[in-house]
Amino acid sequence: MKTHHSSNHLTRFTAGYFHAGLFVLAFMLVTSGFAIHTVPAAAQPSPADLADRLEQAQQEHLRQIDRLQITNRISSAMFDGGETVTVMVKTQRDGRYVLVPEDPDDFYDEDDITGFADEIYIEMIRNAGSIESDIWHGYQVYRITVDDPDFLASFDGMDPLDEPMHDGFDDEDGFMEDSVPESLTLWVDRSEMLIRGVAFSFGDGGVTANYRFTDYQVFSGLPVPMVTEIEIEGLDKLISEEELAEARQAMKQMEAQLEQMPEAQRDMIRQQIQPQIERLEQMLQSGDMGKARVEVVDVVVN
Repeated sequence: MKTHHSSNHLTRFTAGYFHAGLFVLAFMLVTSGFAIHTVPAAAQPSPADLADRLEQAQQEHLRQIDRLQITNRISSAMFDGGETVTVMVKTQRDGRYVLVPEDPDDFYDEDDITGFADEIYIEMIRNAGSIESDIWHGYQVYRITVDDPDFLASFDGMDPLDEPMHDGFDDEDGFMEDSVPESLTLWVDRSEMLIRGVAFSFGDGGVTANYRFTDYQVFSGLPVPMVTEIEIEGLDKLISEEELAEARQAMKQMEAQLEQMPEAQRDMIRQQIQPQIERLEQMLQSGDMGKARVEVVDVVVN
């Protein structure tokens, strides 16, 4: 029997960029900015103990789940309101249950960062350099820091500017396609064992990709973050003033070309691209290139 859940809230990852003829305008996903206050020192769990706790919680969360369908709505500087449907199925791997995308080309692939406490977070914790108790965005969390170069090398090729929700807007200039994070930070709720956030810091260009997972709701025992806010800090260091000027010039040229078209054709094209153009203009004026918000609007279990 299917149980169906709807919500006006929403989730997930990410950002992208807009190549206006001459260059890629990058933007992606949001978080942080709030002060982090360290809790007075106390005995902290070892990486192995904390990873085991998270894995145990994850297995319990998946106990009633066989199949999960999630509809996500994306809000960002360029792609406001686009929706995508993802189907994930429970499978057994190395003696434990995990959720994997039914279609690897769907919104999520197996390497995507989500709020689900899956294998990637367990491995992060097992390779932690430090674990500290903190208060982060009002939550009591464990702040896990990973700086082991051998483990971080497994993220080789992670490009935070190359996201599946923006398949038509490739990172043509390959700003970060060969980047390896210098460190990562993971925030895990101390009492509920929920992933509250994760950040990847890249040395080249001073870029940090931040993910924050909020508004968790439980569906058949599985906590789902209904909102994922993403921010890539440091994009301004990747895009020069000259490139921004080129993008503005390309937009003017495109408008001039539209004026030369027959009225019916011009109106049809404008209707299709005008919302994106207006958001791009707003983004160029505000400099708000690195933020996105993904919300879950519908969840179907089994």
